Amino acid sequence: MTKEAALPTSRNIPLPIQREVRRRCGFGCVVCGLPLYDYDHLLGWANVHRHVADEITLLCDQHHREKGTGLLPPAIVDAANRSPHNLRAGVSKPYDLHYSGNECEIVIGGNSFSTKDAGYGTKLLPVSVDGTPLLAFVLGDGHLLLSLMSSTRTTSSYCKSRTTNFSTPPPPGTFSWPAITLWFERLSGGSW
Repeated sequence: MTKEAALPTSRNIPLPIQREVRRRCGFGCVVCGLPLYDYDHLLGWANVHRHVADEITLLCDQHHREKGTGLLPPAIVDAANRSPHNLRAGVSKPYDLHYSGNECEIVIGGNSFSTKDAGYGTKLLPVSVDGTPLLAFVLGDGHLLLSLMSSTRTTSSYCKSRTTNFSTPPPPGTFSWPAITLWFERLSGGSW
């Protein structure tokens, strides 16, 4: 088989490569840390027509546009790719989940949970065990805040979050909203 025959014909990056890139880049734009990002082929898809994890980085919409138009020099992107913002900072850049209207609905599997906004601090508790909220949402000032608690099988604290500020790392998994998907994955070696 020739090398040309092995080249991908699709711009769609395979999921295992996406996971590797997200981990290496700290789950956010390598320049600013924003957790909403695009995958960017450092050498340009049009030039290489291949998906190699080390040749792909994460850029937020703004930095991806700036790179594409030449406003963000490739040397800056390369340097940020070698030392991603979130790995240097130890935390991702905050990003508020916005909502509008006076109702909030959360769908988990086939179950739907909803509440009406009764003013700042309205809580929606779709998952609780023995009175302990494991998953909660707080509505206020046009923001949707997430509170998450999970434990290991031995009930030691595994993940604790209050209004999207994680005091311990979130568990591996994917949380999706209609326009936002959050991935929580353990890095190789057990670190986050």
